[in-house]
Amino acid sequence: MTDNSHTALIRPMLEHFFRHQATRLIAVLTRFFGWGQLQLVEDMVQESLLDAFQCWQRHGIPECPEAWMHRIARNKVIDALRRQGAELRAAVSRAGGDAAADLQLDELFDDAVLADSELRMIFACCHPRLAAENRIALILKILFAYSPAEVAEAIGASEAAVKKRLQRAKTELIDFQVTLDAPGPDEAVQRLTAVHGVLRALVQEANRGHLPVHVALAMRGEVLRLGRLLASDRRYATAETYSLLAQLV
Repeated sequence: MTDNSHTALIRPMLEHFFRHQATRLIAVLTRFFGWGQLQLVEDMVQESLLDAFQCWQRHGIPECPEAWMHRIARNKVIDALRRQGAELRAAVSRAGGDAAADLQLDELFDDAVLADSELRMIFACCHPRLAAENRIALILKILFAYSPAEVAEAIGASEAAVKKRLQRAKTELIDFQVTLDAPGPDEAVQRLTAVHGVLRALVQEANRGHLPVHVALAMRGEVLRLGRLLASDRRYATAETYSLLAQLV
């Protein structure tokens, strides 16, 4: 088998793996650095995925690809902190990132912390103070790991409009001081309702019949993944969560 044919066979598997890892890494690293450094986080994750893809094409997929990816991302974080030093830490502190609280880097890549960070990211992207259209754009960009072009295709907008929407959404996250804390008991119902609303809107979009089949199936699959993540936490495993899942299985 030629290298090209081998790459063609493993590419779909790698793309699925990379999307899943990207969402987890962006969630946990944004928790570490804060919203003000979201572009830095996305750049580090993109570089990590590119490094992995290039290395794995040459040497094959490692025995534990998740650990390999986390090690690369950890090194990217260390490099970023070394390059920008105190200036970056000050920015993280102002943005409320956990780096300011001396959270240990190795703790970031624990499975439980990654899952918890992704849950927190779902609630942040669906915060009720954000414009409804911006919640959807953020979920697709950050939690589905879609490119702006893929977001545009999914919601039937131009790529230029999507980029503007994402920029507005990131500004809202900072202006409204949306945190990556888990919602407290007093606000959990309202916050979970907002999450369900966004996920149901995405299911409806996927079911309208205007998208290519593979795009619609991928959207449903990502909603299913996030729904199962919600259901894995007893705080969010409500009847509404299971009703959403029932539409997808």
